[in-house]
Amino acid sequence: KPSAAEHEFAPTTAWRIIATINSIDKASLYQMSYALTRRFGWIYVDAPKDLDAFLVELLRRKNFLNGEPVEKPVLPLADVWRAVNEVRVVGAAPFIDIVKTAIAINEEFDFLTAPNTDAASIYLDGFYMYLLPMLDGILRQEAEKISLKVAEALGLGENHSLSLTLKERLISMAV
Repeated sequence: KPSAAEHEFAPTTAWRIIATINSIDKASLYQMSYALTRRFGWIYVDAPKDLDAFLVELLRRKNFLNGEPVEKPVLPLADVWRAVNEVRVVGAAPFIDIVKTAIAINEEFDFLTAPNTDAASIYLDGFYMYLLPMLDGILRQEAEKISLKVAEALGLGENHSLSLTLKERLISMAV
């Protein structure tokens, strides 16, 4: 619109809009009309194939590593991610947020060792903030499966109080 008034926005032919939507949201919130969907190029962005390498690189780039990792580091967060992805594939964003939250709680947080109870509690705080809402509507057996695998990844026994709370919260999201 060459004659656009100063208060009007008139994009040029080089103008683009980029929008994002999670697959789970697209499927459960509403149907997008064909008229709208055909006006966008859809690009599927999957979860990283190598979760360990992704997390190590993230930690390296953010300067959150306490030294260089050994060839095959212990990465509890990658194991948590794998446990969740067995039920519902989740991309990187919530795990990046968990990393940032852990560092905000403890600047010296060590992501490359088996967690003690305090570290497991920090991982679970992040899990509850960023992952639990994404797991709404999973089946009860899926909730129990995630609960067991996450507890194992964090070095918690099945009857540890943190494990029992995790299981209870996951089951509360189940249908």
